[in-house]
Amino acid sequence: MFLSGCYEKAEEIDDSGGNLGMFFEEIFCSWIEVRQKAGYPDKETVRTILQWMENDRYGFCYNIEKKLVEVLNKQGLAVFEATILARFDEALESVEPDSVKRIYDYPYDIRQNAEILRIIYSTKKDIESYLGLCDKVGTTPKDCENIAKLYKDRRLTRRFKLSVIMIPKGQLKDSAGNILLRQRKYIGH
Repeated sequence: MFLSGCYEKAEEIDDSGGNLGMFFEEIFCSWIEVRQKAGYPDKETVRTILQWMENDRYGFCYNIEKKLVEVLNKQGLAVFEATILARFDEALESVEPDSVKRIYDYPYDIRQNAEILRIIYSTKKDIESYLGLCDKVGTTPKDCENIAKLYKDRRLTRRFKLSVIMIPKGQLKDSAGNILLRQRKYIGH
């Protein structure tokens, strides 16, 4: 009801500050969380989300996928990813491979679904799927940055897991026994 109310009031108020859009985003994400907790089917939730995104006359759902990947539970995110990937593959079949050279040469539906997949793969830290997507539609400078961050995160996570041992007294030591941090206040507390 509140979601529909935002659309009803969109014509009546000046939302140049974006407050109504932020309100919509918060309610939308809360609605998703409530549906998940109530046990509604993930396919139905994803279908409804995509309907809202497609029929968004005022831009309330613009870039909302960034929040969606944080709010959706594991099963919901898997359904969302599978649905977007199916839409992407279907749209990609209609394009002749030699007719495009860059991502911006593709039709909007391919670009939009590719962008959502990029967000999903970045959030999941799924480098292989991200690279597979880039193989299909090409690589942008932002892709290079995202892939570098994913590799850096993977490397740092592995390095941290392998080389740091937590000591119960609050000290951090590396594998050679050197003390890295003595007190928690240096960690940011």
